[in-house]
Amino acid sequence: MKPVTILAATALAALAACTPNTPASNASSAASAAGPAAASSAANAPSAQAGRWEGTVLAGDKTAGDILLKVNTTTGASWVYCCGATGLQQIADSTPVPPGDYHLLSWVYANPDGSTNWNVYRIDNATGKVWIISSQSPFQWNVQN
Repeated sequence: MKPVTILAATALAALAACTPNTPASNASSAASAAGPAAASSAANAPSAQAGRWEGTVLAGDKTAGDILLKVNTTTGASWVYCCGATGLQQIADSTPVPPGDYHLLSWVYANPDGSTNWNVYRIDNATGKVWIISSQSPFQWNVQN
């Protein structure tokens, strides 16, 4: 298998592992068993897990592994998996993020010493607003316009 194919397969598997494994119908069934009021509020409550997902993988370097970022394309909420973490960590926002149509764009630059620098941009297609996060920790989205 070619290295690119392996990387793509690994990224897809990691992204798939990030999605909830409990179907929405099970959540509704559990809420229904608790009573009509609970079923109604559970069915109408927004969820950080609701919506569609998009991800990007940033290639690692000599000292660090690959980095996975994922975004909920409806809410803009996002997570990162990197830096020896044992799970996904939610990325903080400098300001509240409204519902929209979010997507990720990224670039990685390999330095002569083998290290890398990167930026990821979260773009809201509904408003044109752009946020940026860079390879410097702690990770936090900063609005650009």
